[in-house]
Amino acid sequence: MCIVAARRHADRDWLALLLTHWAGMRVCEVAALARDKVLGPTGEVLEEWRLSSDQTKGDKGRVVFAIAKLKRELAAYFQAHPSKDPKASVLVSQKGRDKGFSANTLSQLIKTIYSEADTGSNEPFRPQRIYNHPRQWLCRD
Repeated sequence: MCIVAARRHADRDWLALLLTHWAGMRVCEVAALARDKVLGPTGEVLEEWRLSSDQTKGDKGRVVFAIAKLKRELAAYFQAHPSKDPKASVLVSQKGRDKGFSANTLSQLIKTIYSEADTGSNEPFRPQRIYNHPRQWLCRD
């Protein structure tokens, strides 16, 4: 059974992990990510997302590049979770429709997922293990 698939908000939690690993985004950037930064005027997922300096660490904005498999995952997520508000957060919390996470609550959520995925071995968990094959790593036999 997959660790993330067994969770109540599996698609949202899965997307949070993918944004940190496949797009190389910090948790604070994922929490601040709005749909209008990710979606184009016709509703397609853009290849480049321009983040402003208030969304990133430091005083400079940056560009995030989305690989094809991340774009497919985002498109499926947006189809399952539509929003009429283009400024709505990409990842919606349980607190209300279109209301996003704070950086603190999102980091706690990701830490919980990692804790659930812990194999119980003496070797410390390294998130880099799920970079190339996250679905395989987060699934147990």
